[in-house]
Amino acid sequence: MANKKALEALDRTLQDLRGQEATMGGALLATSWETFVKLFLLFQEELQQMNLMRVSNPGLMTLAVSYIYESVLIQYTIPPGERRKRLLGVREQMLSQPPKTRIHFEMASYTEMLLLEQLVDLVIPHSDSLGMNEQELANLVSLYQFGNVSFVSDSNPRVATVLDQMRHLLRLIETSSKEKPGSRKLTRIHVHTLAYQAILTVDTTLWPHSDIAAAKASLTAYRHVCASPQVDPDKAKLIMDDSFSVSLGSSGRVVIEPQRPVSCWREGSLHLCVAPVLVCKVSVQTAGGGDNISAAALAMQL
Repeated sequence: MANKKALEALDRTLQDLRGQEATMGGALLATSWETFVKLFLLFQEELQQMNLMRVSNPGLMTLAVSYIYESVLIQYTIPPGERRKRLLGVREQMLSQPPKTRIHFEMASYTEMLLLEQLVDLVIPHSDSLGMNEQELANLVSLYQFGNVSFVSDSNPRVATVLDQMRHLLRLIETSSKEKPGSRKLTRIHVHTLAYQAILTVDTTLWPHSDIAAAKASLTAYRHVCASPQVDPDKAKLIMDDSFSVSLGSSGRVVIEPQRPVSCWREGSLHLCVAPVLVCKVSVQTAGGGDNISAAALAMQL
């Protein structure tokens, strides 16, 4: 299954980069996993050689360390320290950006402890914004707090649980990163689940329009999975409750208004928004869903 998902992700990436809808964007299709690994590593080298940072002082830099990379490095021998070397290169790119360039890091379903520890050490401290799903959120909180990952997580967690984890992660990263040279203050966390989108920001002038971003992310989730720009009510459903608690320690509930389903509120310096997701009942594609959802939200906050 992991190999299938890896190939799906590479397929979508090549289609986007080459601007073609053909399989692998019209490039050579690997017929074995060993061949795929070789082509993937060559693909990595080609990306490094391309001058991708041609834009002077960009407004946003986005990063994602694909789980394909984790799979490749776990299953096949590479020179010791090669992955750390490449992640150090990523960190140098992040450090070279001017302060006004916001940096977003999109998590993935990493399972190898060493990779997660390297990301916590080299990438996350230099990010302004993080994107992830509910499992990745639970893993990050567990890693920062206890030094291990969560092997079991709820596939449909309560909104209050996720919001509490987001607040806690923000504090954990702030404490952990402040001593690192060149670190940035984390000011945005976007968690995308099957049932809802949750966006937490610290600076609304830096990250405006969280309500619009949450709504856009919700629609993108349906459109991506159903592979359709139009929303078909017969193919969509809501699985989120019509109200939710903002914290496990709170007795109050936020009622979702049908005419304005995105709920937003302030908690001191924090601004939070939650939007229910129109869940696609007829899945066409899932690979790349998180990246598309996060990108849609980010585009609304630039």
